[in-house]
Amino acid sequence: MPSNPTVTLQNSTCRGRRTLRQQASNVSDTFKSSAVSHPQPYLHLSGGCGDSRRRGGDPRRQARMDTRSRKKRRVVDFSSQDDLDDHADSQSEDLMCGQFYDDDAFIDKSSSDVDMFSEESSSGSSAARNFNKNLYQQCLKDYKRINAMRRKLSLAMQAQSKKKRPSSRSSEAFTRQSISKFAAVVSSMSEDHKAVVRRYGFGSLLLFYKCFVPKKFSKWLASLVESKYGDLIVQGKVISLTAQSVNHVLGIPVGGTPFPSNYSTGKDYVLLKIGKTTLPQVSFFVDKLKAADLNDEELLVCFLVVALHCFLCSNSNIVPSPRYLGVFEDIEHINSYDWSGFVLRWLLDGVKNFNKGNKASEKHCGTLAGCMFYLAVFYLDHVDFSHRRLPDSFPRIDVWKQNMIRDFFDLDLRSGSVYGMRPLLDFEKTCYHKVLYLMT
Repeated sequence: MPSNPTVTLQNSTCRGRRTLRQQASNVSDTFKSSAVSHPQPYLHLSGGCGDSRRRGGDPRRQARMDTRSRKKRRVVDFSSQDDLDDHADSQSEDLMCGQFYDDDAFIDKSSSDVDMFSEESSSGSSAARNFNKNLYQQCLKDYKRINAMRRKLSLAMQAQSKKKRPSSRSSEAFTRQSISKFAAVVSSMSEDHKAVVRRYGFGSLLLFYKCFVPKKFSKWLASLVESKYGDLIVQGKVISLTAQSVNHVLGIPVGGTPFPSNYSTGKDYVLLKIGKTTLPQVSFFVDKLKAADLNDEELLVCFLVVALHCFLCSNSNIVPSPRYLGVFEDIEHINSYDWSGFVLRWLLDGVKNFNKGNKASEKHCGTLAGCMFYLAVFYLDHVDFSHRRLPDSFPRIDVWKQNMIRDFFDLDLRSGSVYGMRPLLDFEKTCYHKVLYLMT
């Protein structure tokens, strides 16, 4: 009896389904046993494409991914009996799922991948540690360098601030130190050396004896000087500052030849006498005066340089000014120059610059250059101190000694740093009128 085609097809279909289920179960068991026995990073199979990604880590996450892999098996659709028979006879494992890699190969590959990943992780961690250490060392060096630069900048700013902010004691300290140096030189000279100075016409400078002018009194006097015409204006009265009055106070030569404007010859002569190629500090001349083997010209040069720098034409520089060295070009006739006129011009220029600086700034600043001893003595000789009378002898440098200037200007103090409390004498009653009368 011929078989019914429908029954035959149903039987074949049932056999094919059983075969497919059995094969799928075998593949699933194999994959599951591999996953359980080797908890390495898994290979995700996507639709038989063979595309793989390595992942490490969490077993629970791996189990979830295994479940997803089982859910993604491919089901083959049979549209005819011939297709079913062909696949049933083929014994292929590709019927219900994608084409898996060989388990052993998968395990070996996974193991090697894990080892490689571990090595890379280890080397990466080591490199990271080395990198962090090197980075730390570099940052530490940069930090130290920045701190050093900050300290240098701070010191530079402090130094610049000190330059812009003049010390309130600078002028007074300079004046007192310079005059003290000159007074020390005079008192330490031997009688033989003093005799040489007198023979050249500058013996009056040896009469100076530690008579200092306080700073506040010098500043007040400077503020009253009209430098253009050389007048000292006090209480509406004018006291004229002249070269003759400088001679009366200091006893240095007056009139004669002006100081040379070209001082190169005189400067070269000074350098020749001291054996130098450039001008040294004034302390060099002070120390040289202590030597006993100086000839007359060397002695005179050193003494007059110290007198000019520290007393007659003082300023804040520690090196003598070449402006007054021109007189040394003719050492034998050095007293024929107008020393009093030069000292007066130096004083007026110094007062002018000092007052100009005070107008530009609210605070008194700068150095008051010039012979303030002359200005203070000449003013005090014009003040009426009543019965406190001083001798009328000349030069006045032989009268005003030690603390006399301080004692008398205290009597003229009005308030604070303002003087001029006492009235001025008429010129006819001053010692300067008497000397002029005697000269005529």
